[in-house]
Amino acid sequence: ATVRTNPEDFYSISEVKLTFWDTLDIYTDLGVNVVSGNSRVSQARFGEGIDYDALDFEVTIDATTYFNEQQETEDTRRTTVSALYTRNLDLGWGAIGLYQFESDEQQGLDSRSLLGGAIGRRVVNSRAHRLELFAGLALNSEDFAQTSNEESVEGLLGTRYRLRSGADLDATMIAFPNTEQSGRYRVQLDASLSIDLIDDLDFNTTVYQRYDSDPPPENDNNDYGLTLGLRWEY
Repeated sequence: ATVRTNPEDFYSISEVKLTFWDTLDIYTDLGVNVVSGNSRVSQARFGEGIDYDALDFEVTIDATTYFNEQQETEDTRRTTVSALYTRNLDLGWGAIGLYQFESDEQQGLDSRSLLGGAIGRRVVNSRAHRLELFAGLALNSEDFAQTSNEESVEGLLGTRYRLRSGADLDATMIAFPNTEQSGRYRVQLDASLSIDLIDDLDFNTTVYQRYDSDPPPENDNNDYGLTLGLRWEY
């Protein structure tokens, strides 16, 4: 029998991946470039990531280390680890849990651990494009070289965009207004663009930016980097 359904009854159409390996993406990044923070440096990047995209939820885990070699100062290292869990709800809504760890010798940041939760909604959801907006709260525990460990509650306002059309683009921007330190806020951007070369080997470009409106004395407000490299997808 033929069943007819009105177009307005559909919110979206999603591809169903039948096996565990169809839903799992694992990759390795290697890259180099010459810019970071407010000085020119030679920069190398090494990263590993896992993305598991099931029908009802998605898990993304990645870790990246940047090595900065500077002629007039000591070499520095930046390490980031992040984990993101999204549980799909009805009508494009989702519940989000995230964990981040960062250390950045150039910024004098010994460690920052961030644990947060948010509610988000996919305002664009097609095979090629996905745009999500989300908001929530996060607990920030940070330790700078010049100060003792401090904990604070931050707001969490963010957006994620994904493109799958010839090239793969993933970008996430999050603003963290501090609820305990008046006037202080942080903004972070992470973006990655991959273009197929041969088989599982891609040309890859990554960008990161970290802005702090009120860092400890003698620390820069801004830290950013751009690297060009290769990505191998297993």
